[in-house]
Amino acid sequence: YRRDVDGLRRTALVPVEVQRPRTHVDLPDDADLYLVNDEDLTFATTRPQADQRATLISTAGELPTAMGRGVAVATVWDMLTTGEATADEAVRCLTGVLRRESCDSVIEPYLTLAGRAAELWAPDADRASLLARVAAVSRDLAGDRDHRQAALRGFASSAGDLDEVAWLLDRAGDDVDLRWRALQRRAELGDETREDVRRLLERDPDPDAGVRALVVRAATPDADEKAAVWQALADRSVPISAVFEIGTAFWRPGQEHLLAAYPQRYLDLVPTLDRGGMIIGSAYTVALFPLFAVDDAFLARALAAAESATP
Repeated sequence: YRRDVDGLRRTALVPVEVQRPRTHVDLPDDADLYLVNDEDLTFATTRPQADQRATLISTAGELPTAMGRGVAVATVWDMLTTGEATADEAVRCLTGVLRRESCDSVIEPYLTLAGRAAELWAPDADRASLLARVAAVSRDLAGDRDHRQAALRGFASSAGDLDEVAWLLDRAGDDVDLRWRALQRRAELGDETREDVRRLLERDPDPDAGVRALVVRAATPDADEKAAVWQALADRSVPISAVFEIGTAFWRPGQEHLLAAYPQRYLDLVPTLDRGGMIIGSAYTVALFPLFAVDDAFLARALAAAESATP
């Protein structure tokens, strides 16, 4: 690819058939970017050249096709998960793509990935600023009617304060799903939500509305609410389809002081997680696994617990 006034333009495409441990590829030597596995033609883990790494991260949004942008995003995400890229770089790549993306079907998945990079992969000191960047791109995308719903859902999980949640509620109108998401974020930010939850339960005809209310309780930074939600999960008194959503709301960054006892409580449940079969066991293993309030000592205890657990 070479850069022109419209962004990156592909000037050569070279098909490759790998037949030996190393396969030489003839390419023009003056490109601004080489995109390995462009058009996603094979299953491959790819990496940019060292001198083009920063270009891939910063200019992925300038690639002219949704497929090319998708290959770039997949490459940078894989680099994040293997420790070769930072959360800041992943968010920069994703938000850059989102500001130019024209393919509706990837807007929400990319917003979700950007939020996960900021929330789960960033150092504590960087989390708020990265989430603010996700919130900013979500807010901009909400101005496009075609992307509005996906963008507002992304904003609901990245809003940085109660004023931003109020902005979301102004645009939610009668959308019950968005109002539940806004309540969850309000609860996580420490606002009182019980009366609003009660009123929304009365309005919501969904038979699973009670699960949405439990998600709000799970996000609340209150020791009693955390204990009640954990007990409901441990007792398996919630629908299996809702376990991951509730678990995600339970393990929140910034609430480590409330969550300190729960990594050990998770390990106490490990011998029973397979009760009910593989699918149920897998769901609870993932949904309840501690994402915060853990340290190296927990890792050692978890590895020990795994030795006698059902695979």
